[in-house]
Amino acid sequence: MLDVTGPKTATERLGELRAIARRRGLDKHAAVKHVGYAEIVAAAGDTMRSGSKPFLFTWRMCSAIAHGDFWATINAVSAEELPGAPPGIAHLKVTASVRTLFFAVYFAAAMTSAGWRLFDQRGTRQLK
Repeated sequence: MLDVTGPKTATERLGELRAIARRRGLDKHAAVKHVGYAEIVAAAGDTMRSGSKPFLFTWRMCSAIAHGDFWATINAVSAEELPGAPPGIAHLKVTASVRTLFFAVYFAAAMTSAGWRLFDQRGTRQLK
């Protein structure tokens, strides 16, 4: 951390955000609340023709894989049973699922594109 303060305090910045929200007819508390990743993905996904569900699912699956969650790992791979294992034991060849990877990359690219589009649209407006 740089331990550098800006020209305004956090309280002053929050006050400005609340004032902008009030002028726009928005709830002043909602304007300054913490926003989590799921809410960000859902909001951006809602701008897509398919809605947010496929984007939320893909994000949750990728997040779960990144965090080592068993359900996601087992459902996102291709498994081929190999012969020769003793009874009651599975001998599997586990590889990445090209199909699952395709959809994850497709949705990530579409979401990134939507994010830049929204950034460009919203960056041109004046917040008075």
